[in-house]
Amino acid sequence: MRRYAIGALLLDLHRPERVVAHLPGVLLAPDENDRDGYVPPRRLLLRGTRSRR
Repeated sequence: MRRYAIGALLLDLHRPERVVAHLPGVLLAPDENDRDGYVPPRRLLLRGTRSRR
C-alpha cells in the first residue's frame, strides 16, 4: 500500500531553482487508522503571493 505524506520547502523568489529552506521530515502523514479508503490520484501546487508595497 502506498504511503502519502506532505512536505514543505521554501524557494528563492527570483531564482526558484534555488531551495532556501526545507523541512527535514514530513509535515503531515496519516497514521494507521487514517489509511483506509480510496483516494484518487491528485497533484497539488500551492503558489505564494507577494504584497506590492
